[in-house]
Amino acid sequence: MLFAAGAFAEDGYEACVCGFDIDVREYGAIRRENTLSAALSEADYIILPLPYSGDGKSVNAPFYSGKINVDDVIDLRGNALVMGGRLNGILRDVAIDYYEREDFAVLNALPTAEGAVKLAIEQTKRTLCGMDVAVIGFG
Repeated sequence: MLFAAGAFAEDGYEACVCGFDIDVREYGAIRRENTLSAALSEADYIILPLPYSGDGKSVNAPFYSGKINVDDVIDLRGNALVMGGRLNGILRDVAIDYYEREDFAVLNALPTAEGAVKLAIEQTKRTLCGMDVAVIGFG
């Protein structure tokens, strides 16, 4: 999400993030707000992560010590267009699920594969060269 915000900022958009306890300045000219209301007060677009939530109640924010309630996002969205990944529940009625877009899936395949290789390298005590690999699941 920080890389996406940085890309928007690089393209000249004002990008604001909420739900990160870390310093976000290294990701570009993005602004971090500590409250959801401040972050959404002037937003035209709200981009939620993939998956948007693990429990359907709070936004998936693993780098944040607090919680962001999905209902609060809906209540504070104003006229902003909301997008997120793997939506369900009430969000399905008020947001666009970018995970369902074929163009997203195609463009997301390479970084997903690279991330899987990175994790395999980090979690394996030997080189991957010559190992048999099974890829299981959707995506």
